[in-house]
Amino acid sequence: MTVTETGAYTVDWRYYVNRTLEALGFPGAFVAGANDFGGQYANQWSATHVVGGSHNGWVGQDKYFHCMANCEAAQKGMGGSAAAQCISKGREWFDQTIKGDSAADSAADQLANRLGRSSGQMSRTGSCSQMCGSYRPGGSFPLLMTWTPQMYAPKLLPVVMLSIALSGCMEVASTEYADRNQAVSRQAIGESKWLPSWLPEDAVNIRESHDMDTNESWLVFRLTSGVLALPEDCRLVSRPEMSDARVMRRFPQFARNAWSRASSYGGKFYLCPEGNVGRWVMQDEELGLVYSGIKF
Repeated sequence: MTVTETGAYTVDWRYYVNRTLEALGFPGAFVAGANDFGGQYANQWSATHVVGGSHNGWVGQDKYFHCMANCEAAQKGMGGSAAAQCISKGREWFDQTIKGDSAADSAADQLANRLGRSSGQMSRTGSCSQMCGSYRPGGSFPLLMTWTPQMYAPKLLPVVMLSIALSGCMEVASTEYADRNQAVSRQAIGESKWLPSWLPEDAVNIRESHDMDTNESWLVFRLTSGVLALPEDCRLVSRPEMSDARVMRRFPQFARNAWSRASSYGGKFYLCPEGNVGRWVMQDEELGLVYSGIKF
């Protein structure tokens, strides 16, 4: 709707017609977007397994293909963008939970995913190769320009199925551990993991939740001793900036409760180094809980 020089309102019916047609084409665009992911998976496999390290270091350069798949799918319209978001988040969940990839690796992958989707949405006819050029290492490799689902079904099918099954392309994943020993047995603790290496030995009722897209994580646990012991390199800080209520609506109730308590807490906050960022920590002595947050 626009306003003319005389102050009258006019409606651009073409806009609404185009949006309606795009909505009607959503299923087809979703399938086409998923197909783009299959094609880029084939290209990635070719670059990292067929030609190996003999072609200018393509091995390990998966971020370029992440970006390309999201860009090409997003250029298909709303359905393609939805497919890109679903499959990307499903794959990150699969890589972290099943393969054991680190949170830092996931954050880097999601950055490439978001660049591809936003580029494809803004330029429906632009070159995705150019728009994702910052991730391209240079040189060339024999692209598999044609592919069929049967070629890589054993590896691709679990990712696609998980993408569809994960709570309607969920944005937040949560995990619970009875105690630190269980978290260690599941390899959930350590550098670039969702649980910090300094997690106290007497930590119990451990609950962690993280946003698959932004890699913001909330951690809540209880101490059997009631005494919080932190590493020497943790330092006192003022209350960190908290996410707004709209963002926290994505998280489960325990994380929202922690956010509410931390946002109004007037006691001590600590900041503990973790990779290139810091994880804040506070102890809610009234409830006997410890809250911690980080954004990779």
